[in-house]
Amino acid sequence: MTRNSKNKPGFTFIELALSLVGIGVLTFSIALTIINIYNSYNLQLSIKSVSQASRSLVADLQTEIRTSQAFDPVLQNSHFKAIPNTSNPSGGRLCLGTYSYIWNYGDSLYSGTVGNNSFSDSTDKIKLIKISDQDRNYCSDPDLQPKKNDGLELLNSFDRPVVLYDFKITSPDSNIDASTGRRSYYIEFTLGTNNPSTINLSTNKCKQPNEAGSDLGICVSKLFSVTILSGGSI
Repeated sequence: MTRNSKNKPGFTFIELALSLVGIGVLTFSIALTIINIYNSYNLQLSIKSVSQASRSLVADLQTEIRTSQAFDPVLQNSHFKAIPNTSNPSGGRLCLGTYSYIWNYGDSLYSGTVGNNSFSDSTDKIKLIKISDQDRNYCSDPDLQPKKNDGLELLNSFDRPVVLYDFKITSPDSNIDASTGRRSYYIEFTLGTNNPSTINLSTNKCKQPNEAGSDLGICVSKLFSVTILSGGSI
């Protein structure tokens, strides 16, 4: 006797379609989870790099300023210069008497408008270097360019590229201790990931989702501040 073919086990077209849809939804969910984990991992690396860079820079500045003579950080003098001397400089220089710091801001590095804050013997770009400069030559002569091997780059040893977006140092005369001549300095600086196109450069904050170029999955930009007391009088 011949068995009826209608009783053979198998999947109907509807069952097969539902299975394919279920597999598709599951695959999409797994892919989305992997992407979210990857983005979260990258963002955490960016946050970690910016935090580590800020701690390293603060510790370095504290060491140098606490052992330096007090100075008056007026915008354009032998101790501190904005390069160039405009309301929107491309970088700056801070000369403390033993070491000097030379830097370019992230947007200047991105656009290539670093001006005189560049190496005299290399096309590599300066992010933030520390260089021996006992006579403060790099602030007294803003056209003087360092050699690559003479300076130490301070922002390269992190998991993600980090750059400065702003640096300010202030110290009104009221910050001078009358008895010792020591002077306190208030320093503010903004560090962020090296993706200037994702940062609103008028505020130095990461662009919001409604702004063109926004990428909150990789962008980190934070303002840091510290007060440091100098070692001796002017």
